[in-house]
Amino acid sequence: VNIWIMNADGSNQKPVTSVTASGIACANPQWSSDGSMIVFQSNRKVDGSDINGGTQNIWVVGADGAGLKALTTITAQGVTSGFPQWSF
Repeated sequence: VNIWIMNADGSNQKPVTSVTASGIACANPQWSSDGSMIVFQSNRKVDGSDINGGTQNIWVVGADGAGLKALTTITAQGVTSGFPQWSF
């Protein structure tokens, strides 16, 4: 499951994340207050590879899809990072 952005009318659809493997999800996206970044939760490996890491970590990516980075690096099975939230 990927995160996509688009215009309010549904045009100009663009993926922000590029997960291709089954079983990997990018969920609970939140925009930064300036609209330049999106924080989200994902179970991909913390090295950014398209492999299910088995844990939920918090990630950030630019609104253009550049600069994907894990903000948390939980590796213990069954542990989750919780839901991402920006402070304004």
